[in-house]
Amino acid sequence: MRCPAPVIPAIPQGQSPFPVYQKILTDTVFPEVPHWTFSALIFLGFWRILMMFSCVIIIILPIWRGEASRQKHFWIFRRRYLDEYKVPYIVPNRPLVVAVCEFCSSGLYLLLAAFNYKAFSTPNFTQSIHLTICSYIGIWLSGWSLCHACLYNCKNSRQRGYWLFRPFAFNLMWSSWLVVVVLTNAACATLLDRACTVAYYHYNRLMAILQAASEEWTSTKPYDLETLKNILKEENVLLDSCGTVSSRMSTWYVAWIIFGVPLALFYVFTALYLLRLVGNLLKKCQTAALSCRQNVGPDRPGKRRFLVAHSSLIALVLLCEVAVPTFQLFVSWNVESSFWRTGSAIVVMTPSTFISPALLFQSWRLLTERNTADESEFNQAASMASDIQLPIFASRLLNTGESVETDPTPADTFSTLPNARTEKAVKDQVNITRSISVVHSGMNSIQKQSDTDKNCRKTLSTAWKLKKSLTLSKIGNPSKTDPVML
Repeated sequence: MRCPAPVIPAIPQGQSPFPVYQKILTDTVFPEVPHWTFSALIFLGFWRILMMFSCVIIIILPIWRGEASRQKHFWIFRRRYLDEYKVPYIVPNRPLVVAVCEFCSSGLYLLLAAFNYKAFSTPNFTQSIHLTICSYIGIWLSGWSLCHACLYNCKNSRQRGYWLFRPFAFNLMWSSWLVVVVLTNAACATLLDRACTVAYYHYNRLMAILQAASEEWTSTKPYDLETLKNILKEENVLLDSCGTVSSRMSTWYVAWIIFGVPLALFYVFTALYLLRLVGNLLKKCQTAALSCRQNVGPDRPGKRRFLVAHSSLIALVLLCEVAVPTFQLFVSWNVESSFWRTGSAIVVMTPSTFISPALLFQSWRLLTERNTADESEFNQAASMASDIQLPIFASRLLNTGESVETDPTPADTFSTLPNARTEKAVKDQVNITRSISVVHSGMNSIQKQSDTDKNCRKTLSTAWKLKKSLTLSKIGNPSKTDPVML
């Protein structure tokens, strides 16, 4: 793909054409943009600074709120075991991962705004810093965190494709795709940077030749044949270099569209499926005669509503992440257009419009949640009930914020990651809970029976006393019709 050659207007006779060529070349490679573009970049820069503060609040709040909140939220990856598997699930912490990635993304976006300001105010190529990779990593990991919450705990599962979500396959899928995306992004960024460097080099050479020709130009000897050859040669090389830049930009944006569409579909499908499971869990636990029924509180529907709002905002961010490279693809086809170049500088900031409310919601949730180490056992009892075949980790989502209490285990290669409670421990605790419930029910029945027997004995005792007093009164004053108590 080649960039269009600049249109050279008619030059009056006796005037040096080289300054005109210089201006045309500069306007073609670096088109002028409206002044309001700088104000928009400054506003979006402040917006990103506010986002960074929100991310910092999400990161440090668990430390400030105490040990229980740290155990619950302050971790990036955690191992979770099931008894039937020796390999653990390596599960990302959705809120903290998104906060860390968006913090890095916001910092880099500030650099991008500064580089864009530099590129639009002086003749310099926009720095090739591809920053969507940070947001992509955060949303990708949070999507697999939700996917893990959808897993069924079934040793003899008959569901098709369940083997795909066993621990080894689960860990391999999310990590391998992430490695492919990062390597592809690095390769595209490196190739594009090299193409921009080569184009900038030939641009400087052509400008130097034009400047020298302008200084040597006179009305008696207007053109030097050798100088014209050098100008035409450098112009062709520069156009080829700009075509290479445009082609590699198009390749990179097409790659991001290919990566973004599966991510959007995967996240939306996983979030909808998990929301349906959690909704069914709440309905069944409210209607079924289970020991967990009394622990279903009003905060559980609130957590579900938070999950709905947060997932909806992330879905909108994904829509923007796909729309931005699509727009940038048209920019790569019209690099000489001031309109497309201006839109490119503004559009790359749009995903923050939806990710910011999601981060603020997460901050508010951390600020207002109960800071207790011992939550109700609603999640364990509901997940292990025989008539509610729901994922064990989906029920944990309502109580523990996708976290579980940890048990000490021997140190191993993942000693830096806390271990989660196994299914066996949960099952034992549920059995104990049910046993205690049965014992309490039995004791209540015995107590009721005992109270009934006590009332009966009291009534009989009163009746015997009354009958005895009547008998004694009859003996003291007998008659023929009255029976005599012997």
